[in-house]
Amino acid sequence: MTRFARWTPGGWIVIIGLLVIPMTVRAQHVQGVEKTGRIARLEAALGALKYPMAVRIGPGKDRYVLDSGNGRLLVIGNNGKVKHNWPIDMPGKSQFEAGADIAVDKSGNVYVADAVNSRIVKYSGVGKRLLVIGKPGEINGPLGLAVTDDGSLIVADTNGHSVVVYDATGKLVRRFGSEGTGPGNLRYPHGIALDAKGNIYVADFLNDRVSVFDPKGTPVRTFGGSGKDPGKFRNPYGLAIDHKGRVWVSDSENARIQVFSAEGTEPQVLASPGPGAEAFDHPKSVAVAPDGEVIVCNTGKHAADLFRYKNP
Repeated sequence: MTRFARWTPGGWIVIIGLLVIPMTVRAQHVQGVEKTGRIARLEAALGALKYPMAVRIGPGKDRYVLDSGNGRLLVIGNNGKVKHNWPIDMPGKSQFEAGADIAVDKSGNVYVADAVNSRIVKYSGVGKRLLVIGKPGEINGPLGLAVTDDGSLIVADTNGHSVVVYDATGKLVRRFGSEGTGPGNLRYPHGIALDAKGNIYVADFLNDRVSVFDPKGTPVRTFGGSGKDPGKFRNPYGLAIDHKGRVWVSDSENARIQVFSAEGTEPQVLASPGPGAEAFDHPKSVAVAPDGEVIVCNTGKHAADLFRYKNP
């Protein structure tokens, strides 16, 4: 039976045949993690977040938030104050088109996935456009990014069902993956994360799994599968890997974050931080700092929720 996901102003829905089924689930909290705060409204001059789609933790522990509904990129210092705020200057943007994901390099440069125009735009840490990556026909609707220490850019070519690698100058280096359900196949890949060895973890959105490749693009393993139980997914969207190699996955339709060992085993679930307005609603992105801070883009709630891992 055909299944696909669609974003609406009320959030993502899963469509199965002619049935529209909103997906919800309750799960236990990961032990050792506690909620410490929420970024929803900034200082008066900047107002509230609106459909934040991506979060990263960069140099100096600055928090980079892609505030897509407001068409801007925010850099928030460790003290909670906004250090930089600049518009994402992407032609043809609408409420849901002002960037889809971000990556931050060790110098604080920011890469923004421009899914509508099928390209990646590189900005300096203060918002100056530096480089446009991707030529017509190379990528189609990119929704996930990661950057290596040497400046290579890893891109989820979402509508191309593949992963594309560019060097630091924006030159295409290689492509791997193809549409399907077998080893090495992808179906609308979204988030990308890299471990300490350079292995590439991909949120394999419509396969309801995480697919892992080595740095050259050779398939290593997959984990997950469709469902609500711990270890299963409904449309995994974003990824992060902490300094111990644990894999954090935003399980968007199940309204939770899941945490795995590097091998994809021992699943734990970070459930909604509370009922009602506090609950997760289609979380799209997760970032983990070495000191144990966890930030979740609680997209449907127009917020970024902050957690602390007691044993980072």
